[in-house]
Amino acid sequence: MSKFKIVFFDIDGTILRFGHTDMTEKIKEALRSLQKNGIKICIATGRTLVSLPDFPDINFDLTMAFNGSICIIDDKVIFSQPIPADDVRKVVKNAAEIGRPVAVSTKGAVIANGSDDELEEYFSVARLPVTVSENFNTIYNEEVYQIM
Repeated sequence: MSKFKIVFFDIDGTILRFGHTDMTEKIKEALRSLQKNGIKICIATGRTLVSLPDFPDINFDLTMAFNGSICIIDDKVIFSQPIPADDVRKVVKNAAEIGRPVAVSTKGAVIANGSDDELEEYFSVARLPVTVSENFNTIYNEEVYQIM
């Protein structure tokens, strides 16, 4: 029996080649082999929940998103550590003072109060658009897990 019990995988550049949306057959085979040998497989990513790709051929045992700020097993949140609301307000305020847009992620949405080339480039890694919302200030009513 292997001494390993769980293996963690990033998405971008690890289980997905940069610029691709599907796993290679070799990656799928490797993941299935791990599970067949009793080793749990986990996604560990900085991505938001809404930007996670769908992997219909592979059933991951655990998902860690937002750089570990939320952990999910069988669609149940087992750990959650959002950014304190006062800290979110401070970052948004400080960014506004230097003329920079901000995007924030909650469990169900990613919205921004504006956009610029740097924010667009950041979002392009996950192949997502920057969604500028007139309702940006409503994010203070939700738990925020990531600020870009």
